[in-house]
Amino acid sequence: MPYFPSGVFDPTHHAYQRARALLSDHFDIVDWSDDTGMPMAITLVDVDCGDAFTVTLNDTFVDTAPATILAFTADGRVIAYGPYPGRRAASAAAPAVAAAGPVAATLSASLYEPGPTVEAAVSGWHSIHELVPEGVEFLPGPAGPAAVILIDWTGRRLLPVGPFATAADADAWTPAGLAGDVQRYTLALRATPPAVQEVT
Repeated sequence: MPYFPSGVFDPTHHAYQRARALLSDHFDIVDWSDDTGMPMAITLVDVDCGDAFTVTLNDTFVDTAPATILAFTADGRVIAYGPYPGRRAASAAAPAVAAAGPVAATLSASLYEPGPTVEAAVSGWHSIHELVPEGVEFLPGPAGPAAVILIDWTGRRLLPVGPFATAADADAWTPAGLAGDVQRYTLALRATPPAVQEVT
């Protein structure tokens, strides 16, 4: 899960404010705060029957795990971009990546944090589109931050790992637990291409 607790409840959190806006159409909302004014709970009262329940506000979660965009080009290459501060930021940059060249498809994905092992069933694996052939070329790219892309062609899935400070650091990462048929590639994490300006 690419969302991590912030350690405190943030009442300005976008998801919380959106939930309040949606709930207010059907419930009266009663706020409970501590002595400092920090929200502790909300009671939701059904406007039709008066039934109510209380929800404790323990924490807010933010999408901050480093993420990448993998661009699959029409000529059979794979290019990595990033790192981005969360999948939302990566998704926002995907149109610029797609417009920068003959890109057939993009994948925005969180980067799996490198560790001593890789669990076989880790949730970070992503399905490889059926139109992507095994013969695609993974382009290493320029010096700078890098990611390792683990490929399981038998299961048609991939796992992006990183970010690493350099390609050498990525190459030095040798986790236990990888199946023998899993291939690995080190790719530079490139900067997002500049937006294409339309000529009028």
